[in-house]
Amino acid sequence: MAERKKAGKKPMGERALTGVEKNRRFLNRRRLLNEAAREARHTPVTVLIDDMQLDALKELEKSWGNSLSGAKLDVLLFMAIKSFLESDTFGHLKTPKKKNWPQATIAEVIHIKAHVKFAQWEKQQ
Repeated sequence: MAERKKAGKKPMGERALTGVEKNRRFLNRRRLLNEAAREARHTPVTVLIDDMQLDALKELEKSWGNSLSGAKLDVLLFMAIKSFLESDTFGHLKTPKKKNWPQATIAEVIHIKAHVKFAQWEKQQ
């Protein structure tokens, strides 16, 4: 009987992950990210963004000396939406005037927590 192999990253020379293992890892990583987001009162959503807008955001990040990651994209979109909703055009809105209106996003913290939980899950496999 063949010995059962553990899922996860393999050292050089061992077999590559199967499609099922890759999918399981992907789904678990996404689940952990969603859990970390919900714990921080964030709602994970899928956003469709125009390629030219995404290129502009990448160009902005590059001008600051960085590359665009998922967490950084979260921060940029947060700042844009916050600025838009707090503008004088929408002075009739009550939600942006609440005392607990977020002043900054904790997207990077959420991504780090999810990464740590995924690493722990990976060691258990």
